[in-house]
Amino acid sequence: MLDKEQVFREIGQKVRQLRLERNLSLMGLSDLADMERSNIVRLEKGKQGITVATLVKIANALDVSLHELLP
Repeated sequence: MLDKEQVFREIGQKVRQLRLERNLSLMGLSDLADMERSNIVRLEKGKQGITVATLVKIANALDVSLHELLP
């Protein structure tokens, strides 16, 4: 059985890794994804649940497939 908290943490780690690989600041990613910076911070820390719509916004902002964000 999947632990949703662990899934959120793993997605957050992947988002952070991809953001840093692209030399994007938190503000840069939040601008590209049309999201609040504070939401990106919580997401990267695994402290926030994430919807499919949000995953799509982040995947588009990072120029990756949705699949690449999933654990």
